[in-house]
Amino acid sequence: MLFEISVHPRGPDTVVVVVGDIDLASIGRFRTDLRRAATAGVGLLVDLRGVDLIDSLGIGVLVGLRRRVGPEGSVRIEVSDGPVARLLTTCGVTEILDVVVVD
Repeated sequence: MLFEISVHPRGPDTVVVVVGDIDLASIGRFRTDLRRAATAGVGLLVDLRGVDLIDSLGIGVLVGLRRRVGPEGSVRIEVSDGPVARLLTTCGVTEILDVVVVD
């Protein structure tokens, strides 16, 4: 199964681009790379537009980002309109994190 993740600085922020499924097979790398990127006070943009599936473990990692960046930091999640966006809304992630649907 395809899974790619890349981390890039963009000014004072950090951009994480994910492509593929976030599931049991990829959760270890997803969690590790996001934890490295999410330091206190950072502005974090997680681009999930290339993700077709995210399971409950992946959602848990996203929610944990809020705590890791602290009150001085920010977390923005970008998703395509589709199953991932609907799941994040249904699970209440959009109430905790800034989730933006991008076409």
